Amino acid sequence: NAQNILLDVRDTHVHFSGSDIVYDKSVKLYANTSKITNEEAVQITWENPSAGLFDMIAIYTPPSRGVQDYLDFRYVSDTKGWQKHHGVFNEILFNMRSDYELRYLAIDSHKKATVKASFKISVPDNE
Repeated sequence: NAQNILLDVRDTHVHFSGSDIVYDKSVKLYANTSKITNEEAVQITWENPSAGLFDMIAIYTPPSRGVQDYLDFRYVSDTKGWQKHHGVFNEILFNMRSDYELRYLAIDSHKKATVKASFKISVPDNE
C-alpha cells in the first residue's frame, strides 16, 4: 500500500549561493594518512580560529569536482571541541578508483561557500 511507505524527505545536500577559493593559512585541514586502500577509516582533523556554525568539511572524488558537487560533508559544529576552534572525526573512505580531496568550506550568512583549506588523499589505482 503506497500510503504506508515512509519517505526520507530530508535535504541532505546543502545548496550554495556561490563559491570562491581563498586559502587561509590560519585554517588547517589534514588526515592521519594521505593514501588509502579500501574501506579504510580516516581520521580528519581541522582547526580554524574563526570557525562558523555552518562551516563544513566536504569530501570530493575526484578532486576536480566543483564546490557544489561534494560526495559527503560534516558540519564542523558537529565535531567535539568545535567551540574551541578545532575538531576531529572519523570517516570511512572506499576506493572509488579516484583520489579524494577534503575541503574546509566557510559558509557565510548568504550561503556562499569559500574554500579555506584542502587536503588530498590518494588511492592505489591512481598513483
